[in-house]
Amino acid sequence: MVIPTGRGNGTPAYQRIQAVIREQIDSGQLKVGDPVSSERELARVHQVSLMTARHALAGLEQDGVVERRVGAGTFVAPREFIPTN
Repeated sequence: MVIPTGRGNGTPAYQRIQAVIREQIDSGQLKVGDPVSSERELARVHQVSLMTARHALAGLEQDGVVERRVGAGTFVAPREFIPTN
């Protein structure tokens, strides 16, 4: 499922891309270990620059949502569970 990124709605493009990927994970469309679309594919689908797509994935990586593996791609990261004792 691709959610239209729509221009001019006030939300930066990289955040719209992140929201789409998070929704795909939350809905179960993407599971832990599944590959995420490449930077080039995200840029093409969302009609943004390669740098914008890269920024979106970098933010998701920083948040621990995806793992980027050099030469292999970007994959859904395992969710960390924090015990609540």
